[in-house]
Amino acid sequence: MQTSIHRLKAMAIFVRVIEEGAMRRAALSLGMTPAAVSQQIGQLETQLDTRLLHRSTRKLSLTEAGQAYFYYCQQMVQSAQEAEQALAAVRHQLAGEIRMTAPVGLAARQLPLALAPLLAQHSKLNLTLLASDERLDMVEHRLDIAFRAGPLEDSTLVATPVCDFPARLCASPAYLESQGIPETVEALQTHAFLVQSQTHGGGRLQLTHPTLGQRRVRITPRIQTNNLQVVHRFARQGLGMAVLPEHEASEALESGALLPVLPGWQLPGMPFYLVTPNRQRTEKVEAVIATVKRYFSNSTTVREPV
Repeated sequence: MQTSIHRLKAMAIFVRVIEEGAMRRAALSLGMTPAAVSQQIGQLETQLDTRLLHRSTRKLSLTEAGQAYFYYCQQMVQSAQEAEQALAAVRHQLAGEIRMTAPVGLAARQLPLALAPLLAQHSKLNLTLLASDERLDMVEHRLDIAFRAGPLEDSTLVATPVCDFPARLCASPAYLESQGIPETVEALQTHAFLVQSQTHGGGRLQLTHPTLGQRRVRITPRIQTNNLQVVHRFARQGLGMAVLPEHEASEALESGALLPVLPGWQLPGMPFYLVTPNRQRTEKVEAVIATVKRYFSNSTTVREPV
């Protein structure tokens, strides 16, 4: 016999009636009317073709069939309560696996620093981190969190803004020696650019100067890739200019492997998001998001999102 969802509801109501000892008290505890409770019990008896209760003006009592049926209905309700308790325990404990993806550079540099304290504090929390500059499908890879930089495409995913990475326009000394150092924003139009395909602004570059205001210029991508570190490596080889986030470019700028271009001009920050498949997030996902946001809000290499 196949049990419908409506019958399961009626079985739970039947258990409450017996536990309360009266339909009126059961109705009050369930937020229903006594007539609705009585109707549910009547429909259940009709479906089972069995009388479950002896009814009188003063009290209810179980029939022999009702006594046997009540035992199994009560077991069902208890199993449902235990299932909810188990689910709540999973949702609220920081244990088990959490799966995430992040760009390669971020996964190699900032994330270990950001997440190490949380993982050290909760020894039963396990991390699977897929380092990839491609935007992996969250359903296919069973991901809880994706770290995304740059503009986001329209989707049903839920994005939480974290910060903006300051960006630097830079090039190698060899490139600037052979192609010349641009003195104006407009001069950038004659230069080759190396771009990460997911973050560059559709062939345009926007720069802001404290006194000269804002300028937008069209650039010519010579090399496009989905990997930011590839952009960085090609820039070091003198093949063009690159827009790199501060954390990616800082060491090369300090060593002189890359030089700043138009240092008086500021580029828009690269927005950074934490993306989840839905709004109902487990306790461990919330903990990771809070930990990452706290780390980057205290970092000197990022800006708070506008």
